[in-house]
Amino acid sequence: MPGELNAGLLRDNLAALASRNSELAERLCWPAGDDHIEKGPDGSLFYRLGRSRLPLGLSKADIERSLAGTQEAHAVFLFGIGLGEMATALLADQRRAQVVAWERGPWLMRLALGRNDFRSDLASGRLQLLLGTDLLELACRVPRPTIAHPLLGQMYATEQDLLEAGTERPVVLVCEGGLFVRDLVRALSRRGFASYTLDLRQLSREELGRSMRHARPAFVAAINYTGGLAEFCAEHGTKLVCWEIDPRGTTSLSPCSSRTDATFIFTYRRSAVREYRAAGFSNVEFLPLATDPERRQPVELASDEEARYRAKVSIVAASMVPEVASHERTFLEAWGAYRGSDDRASAEGSQVLRKILEGQARDDSRYRIPELFEEILPEFVQAAGPGPVRAVGEIAAALKRLTCARRLAPFGVKVWGDAGWREVEGAGVGYQGPAGHEREIAKIYCGSEVNVDLGRLYQMEIVTMRVFDVMACGGLVLAERSDDLGSLFEVGAEVDCYGTPHELSEKVAYYLSHPLAAKELAQRGREAVLARHTIGSRVDHMLRVAGCG
Repeated sequence: MPGELNAGLLRDNLAALASRNSELAERLCWPAGDDHIEKGPDGSLFYRLGRSRLPLGLSKADIERSLAGTQEAHAVFLFGIGLGEMATALLADQRRAQVVAWERGPWLMRLALGRNDFRSDLASGRLQLLLGTDLLELACRVPRPTIAHPLLGQMYATEQDLLEAGTERPVVLVCEGGLFVRDLVRALSRRGFASYTLDLRQLSREELGRSMRHARPAFVAAINYTGGLAEFCAEHGTKLVCWEIDPRGTTSLSPCSSRTDATFIFTYRRSAVREYRAAGFSNVEFLPLATDPERRQPVELASDEEARYRAKVSIVAASMVPEVASHERTFLEAWGAYRGSDDRASAEGSQVLRKILEGQARDDSRYRIPELFEEILPEFVQAAGPGPVRAVGEIAAALKRLTCARRLAPFGVKVWGDAGWREVEGAGVGYQGPAGHEREIAKIYCGSEVNVDLGRLYQMEIVTMRVFDVMACGGLVLAERSDDLGSLFEVGAEVDCYGTPHELSEKVAYYLSHPLAAKELAQRGREAVLARHTIGSRVDHMLRVAGCG
């Protein structure tokens, strides 16, 4: 259990809450995910969002700034209870008649109840708590003004939009799942839907079911598929519209145990269509990735931004290096189960791994890991299954990315991404740190004369999101050659590509020495993306196919 939580105080607060709202008190005792909350070495708490750790605790100055101007308000709505500091400060003013505090997930509300003495205010009703989809039922009756938690108010932007717009529009429950979810929510909003976030990791089965019953959604939408989601939606008689945009890595797709006539899967990988159908999904089709032109558009660099964002050549990508050790363990453990776990078997497994990776490195223009395993170790593949093969594919993908960055060193390439890129830093490769996903990434794309797209080695048939985003920003992108690229764009007129390291170096050199040609190609590419490849047009297609329009 991360963080300091007084179990006795939590119990007493829940008892006081039960005297006014026994259902909510019971819900707060249901299982709840806590992996989004982390405890630092000094005991401070952080909210984990992707690779970021954001401090949850508020200083006295934070609280004073947030509550400024509310001194005369007799009732206040607190959007995001967090660790409870703001609720405590609001309740300290005895002139205030009521504080209504909402939190999206139960774990944070538990932490607030285990860190603050709310007993008398809960028992009297002066403090009213709302959890999750309670917001939908009471959105029109919550008191004003609304005060947003400094951190959580930004993270709960979807619910903030719903609160401001009201709930007269049909509601879509959108599964939590990363940055791209906000693009989906914006597209749904433009089409007349209100969205609410359904966090499959944080909520218990009971709370998820209650959310479905109380929200009565028009449908459930998801970016990427989570095992069991189709069965869950079928159980509640609700359509599921899912757009797969990311690789599943080493995770296999489990067979679906329910009817799937109301489940609609759209995947960016043509090969995945067969996988989903084999797993029992009946409505599956290929749907390429796209871009949001409201977030991805040309920007001008200010004079003080030139040094950071101006580049001859740039790469924006995950290095995939931090996960390599884990994938190595996956393979070696499978090898140990196959050959034995003694030191000799471990050394043998390391040699096999090195041989496979060397074989792949001889030709990184195509993905050869599965065929190399079949050539060298068919019995191992049959015994161990696809997991170890996928793990080695992940390692090879990381190695390819590092190799590509080294090859571009003569052009002074700048690289943005995780710290794994430090392995190739220096001698012409400049590591710039992580790239912000909002305006910063557009500055990189617009400030680079050539943006190099690095796809994942094991999915070289696709066109990555990065290609669409760079083109929407008006930047020049060199994409990896694929069948999908030629079906989506006119290669040579709207986009250019490369297939081998030598060809990549040649084309980078060409466009650096022909800036007018680069500019014209980038302009035609932007026009093509805006005309044919926006997230809005993809969402329109999904809604039409699923009958949700």
